[in-house]
Amino acid sequence: MKCIPRYGHAGRRRRIRFAFRRDGEITAPPRRTYSSHEAPDDVRDTYRDAVDAALKRCTPLHFSKGMAGAVAGRPIAIRFVDERTLAKSIDKTKSMQ
Repeated sequence: MKCIPRYGHAGRRRRIRFAFRRDGEITAPPRRTYSSHEAPDDVRDTYRDAVDAALKRCTPLHFSKGMAGAVAGRPIAIRFVDERTLAKSIDKTKSMQ
C-alpha cells in the first residue's frame, strides 16, 4: 500500500493526531502524541519522516458529501506500529539501497 511508511525500524511506534477539512486535506501539520522513546534521535527522525511521507502520499482523501461533513474538523488519531523483527528490518533496508 502506498500509505504505509516504507522506512523505519523494528519496534517503532508513533501516534499522530490531525483533522481533515471537507476537501480531504489535512488542516494543519499532524501533532505527534507518542513516539517510541528508547530509540536514538536519528532513528526517531527517520520514522517521523516515513510517517509524514505516508500522509503526503495519501492525501487529499476523497470524501463523499456526507462523510466530509462528518469528519471535517474532528480530531483523528492514527497509531503506526512497526512490528518487523530487527533482522528483517535490516535486510529490507539493505535491499532498498
